[in-house]
Amino acid sequence: MTINLRAPEPRELKPRITVLGVGGAGGNAVNNMIRSNLVGCDFIVTNTDAQAMKQSTTKAMSAAGTVKSVSATSLTVTSGGKDMTFTIDSSTKFIGKGLGTKAKAGKLTAPDAVAANDSVSVAYHDMSGMLHAASVRVTAKGTMTGK
Repeated sequence: MTINLRAPEPRELKPRITVLGVGGAGGNAVNNMIRSNLVGCDFIVTNTDAQAMKQSTTKAMSAAGTVKSVSATSLTVTSGGKDMTFTIDSSTKFIGKGLGTKAKAGKLTAPDAVAANDSVSVAYHDMSGMLHAASVRVTAKGTMTGK
């Protein structure tokens, strides 16, 4: 019996670095890094101010806010006093307490995962003006007002 040992490929030893900019100062810092042509890392910016998010030069962004409406194909979140509408498709992941057990019962749809007044954090990509939700994290379940 022969045992073949070899050193791993050099590409396997490279670390994955992600720079996360939080708020206005974090967004500015990340934008400066991108403008300086910093390579070898991924950039993510998060902010509750929708207007500030549009100025970001990162590929992946996130926004936190309250769900205003949800359908099978879209999610509208109020973030920083502005409404942001995200497209939802089969690649969108939903994360939150109890959602894993719902997924085992069948395909998890957006209305199954989130509801109006839920607090969420959405990681998204700007795809030629359309905001595509890559993942939706439910941070707190909302309560319905009125009857």
